[in-house]
Order: sequence, then C-alpha cells, then structure tokens
Amino acid sequence: GPAAAERLPACLDAVAKLEAPHGVFAVPGNHDMYEHGAVYRRAVAGTPLRDLTNRAERRTVGGAPLWLAGVDDHWWGTPDQNAALAGV
Repeated sequence: GPAAAERLPACLDAVAKLEAPHGVFAVPGNHDMYEHGAVYRRAVAGTPLRDLTNRAERRTVGGAPLWLAGVDDHWWGTPDQNAALAGV
C-alpha cells in the first residue's frame, strides 16, 4: 500500500548499491504492487538493477550458460511464465 510505496525507493537505492560480477536483478513481490506495480516500475527504472519481470536474461558463468528468469507477482501482478521463459 502507500507505506510500501514510500519505502520502496529507499530500499531499491540500498539494493542498487550491491555489486555482482553478472549484475544485480529484481522482480516485484506483493508489497511492490501498489498502483498495480507502477510505483515499482518507476522506482526500479531509476536504478542500475535489471528488472526481470516476465522475462529472462542469459549470462555466461565459467563458460556455461546460466539463465535468470522472473515473473510478476502471482496475486496482484500479471505473471507470464511463457514470456519469462521465451528463448530459454
């Protein structure tokens, strides 16, 4: 709800400071779905985080492919497993 929407930007700012060799990724959860996820999408767009909502990204780790996939929140979002796994 509104309280989560107020806290989300600060949380994402903290997570955005993480560093990982293959990137830092995010997917929304039920508490991120205020305004049907619009608050989450706006907030994550202003960070270096890679949003995996209903999509996947391929990374190469140790010479082998590694796929990371995410889906939207089951209860309040629009989860699409087919879209998330397309091309995997």
